[in-house]
Amino acid sequence: MPPWNRPICLARKKSAGYYFAWHRRSCWRSSSKRGYRPSPPRERYPDCIARIFRLGMPNILMQSAYTFYILGLNLILATFCD
Repeated sequence: MPPWNRPICLARKKSAGYYFAWHRRSCWRSSSKRGYRPSPPRERYPDCIARIFRLGMPNILMQSAYTFYILGLNLILATFCD
């Protein structure tokens, strides 16, 4: 019987686990053969790490500012609850 004629209770629905496994397999396939990029030599690690932090510093600062903003709001709201 074709799937469109099957009753709903008999039709196999693909669960979230199916899609999770499919995604893992597709990521593994893309990274295992063509997508593999070797690690740089150890002498370049300090330069690479410095570049990552230099590029990410604005994000780090904004996240910490937002954390202090939320902390301040919580302290202000705590005065109204007492």
